[in-house]
Amino acid sequence: MNLGTRLNNWLNIRPNPKWNWDGQIGTEKNFIHFIDVVHGLRAGIIDLTNKVKGGFNTIRKILYRYAPPAENPTEKYIVFVVKATGIDAKAIISTDGQIDKIIRAMCKQETGNIPSDKQMSDAWALVKQHFKKGGI
Repeated sequence: MNLGTRLNNWLNIRPNPKWNWDGQIGTEKNFIHFIDVVHGLRAGIIDLTNKVKGGFNTIRKILYRYAPPAENPTEKYIVFVVKATGIDAKAIISTDGQIDKIIRAMCKQETGNIPSDKQMSDAWALVKQHFKKGGI
């Protein structure tokens, strides 16, 4: 089992000293360990939403930030996500539906896992709670 799968962190999110994610139960090899997959997906959705709001609002910009060439084959990652989502690499991301598609593709690229509709629905429900109360 790969590390992201074992840690319920299908997007391989790294810890940030500014944040203590809901459902975070530790770290291992510089990656966050979540209590369950839904909390890991929740963190990924919030992280991606914040990136989009912060100007990293295309697949190309997101992945150059998320998976920089110094650590990853970023261009191949972009091609994979574009093909999986049907969203152009330079198109402005503007809907939750696009974010959902991108998260699913990134999970597949990072760990080989594709979240179920229920997992994504549960994660989005937690995201909505997050934005109501304003916390990480």
